Amino acid sequence: MLQGLVCALAAYAVAGVFPLYWRLLDAAPLLQVAAHCVVWAATTFTVLLVATGQWRDFWTLGLTRKNVLVYALAGALLTFNHVVMIYGTASRNVLELSAGLFLAPFMDAVLARIVLGEPISWRQYASIACSLLGVGLVGVGSTLVPIIALVLPVTTGMYNILKPMAPLEMLHGYALEALLALPLAAAYLIIESARGASVFVGGGSSDSCLLVGAGLLSVVPLLLLTRAAMLLPTVSFSALQYIAPIIQLCLASFYFQEPLTWLALVGCGVIVLAAVAFTCESIREASKANDLLPALYTIYLYGSPVQSSLGYLDRPSLEV
Repeated sequence: MLQGLVCALAAYAVAGVFPLYWRLLDAAPLLQVAAHCVVWAATTFTVLLVATGQWRDFWTLGLTRKNVLVYALAGALLTFNHVVMIYGTASRNVLELSAGLFLAPFMDAVLARIVLGEPISWRQYASIACSLLGVGLVGVGSTLVPIIALVLPVTTGMYNILKPMAPLEMLHGYALEALLALPLAAAYLIIESARGASVFVGGGSSDSCLLVGAGLLSVVPLLLLTRAAMLLPTVSFSALQYIAPIIQLCLASFYFQEPLTWLALVGCGVIVLAAVAFTCESIREASKANDLLPALYTIYLYGSPVQSSLGYLDRPSLEV
């Protein structure tokens, strides 16, 4: 139990400080950074599968037509999220990234209701409405439409709705997503290199190391959460998942010193309070009966939301 808690806390702490790492790569085009994340993450997962003797099982069980289709779409959404998050850091919109991650569980609930028919209590509906009010206040306070804060929850929600359609072991799922996105990412990097625009080839050794590190670092929280999911009850993640956006909110305010008007600050406060209320209600609903689990709990990472558990116990296809 303690080991699982430490792994989860470490994963969210690493995910929360990702904007600090992305800022080191300001000189690199964001598409190149995202492509390198895919390439080196795929390489890392492949090495892990081979080293742990899981490659044969992965090849046999993972590479079905349905899995390839579902995880290709999931990988595309995940890569798009990388682009959004790297752009958010480069454009000094870490505050919006934080708001987007706070909103992601609400979007999960809405999509679970629409697609899976999962029930939502009136308290959860109220929390969702308050969260949207908070986003509106952030937008009015910053005098800009908070595009990132609105797009990020939608794409992560779509990602997490896709995963239950073809359930795999967590490590196998991450590996399949990365490997399916690998050809396009590698082709893009080869084209950029041929054009003489590759930062990895034409830049300094420090830039090359940072690009490799981006992919490796993005894998670390996933591995930690894979371990944590084996040791902690699922409902624990409903509260722990907010550690990353809280860290990013602090970074946006105090480290990056992004402009924060009083109205935007109130909006952030409303979002946080709505998240607390939503989490408490979700836990209360989950504890009503011993045979009920939360419909869709998602661990949100900076760069990679991770689906950890899903559905009612009588749904065998929805599993960790």
